[in-house]
Amino acid sequence: MRAVAVAGLVLLAGCGDGTGTGGGIYSCAEGAPGGDGGAGTPEVCIEVMGGTAQDLANNQSSCAAAHASFAFAPCSHTGALGGCREALAGSAITTWYYQGTMTVSDVQMTCAQAASSGLPVQFVSP
Repeated sequence: MRAVAVAGLVLLAGCGDGTGTGGGIYSCAEGAPGGDGGAGTPEVCIEVMGGTAQDLANNQSSCAAAHASFAFAPCSHTGALGGCREALAGSAITTWYYQGTMTVSDVQMTCAQAASSGLPVQFVSP
């Protein structure tokens, strides 16, 4: 699934030294286009708060390469089922999942599996 690839690219690029110089919140959303070809409901959206300037550049590039939508704004919570948040030194990365792709239980299981592998991940509600 292409959305999972975007999540992996953005998560990998989002790991920096936590100095917080990337500034603010930004996101990368991928999903099906709307019926008129415009913006539709995202399938997955990666939201990054903090990080370094290099993290920002890497994430913006990864998002563009995946033909997803980059924004200097948080992910929309409209239609969101929940997310998996990974807290890192000086930053947080949240992968939001939306209706139509998973259930709330699926999202909770995804977060729990990541946490069981040793990552500092927790389920968050929209």
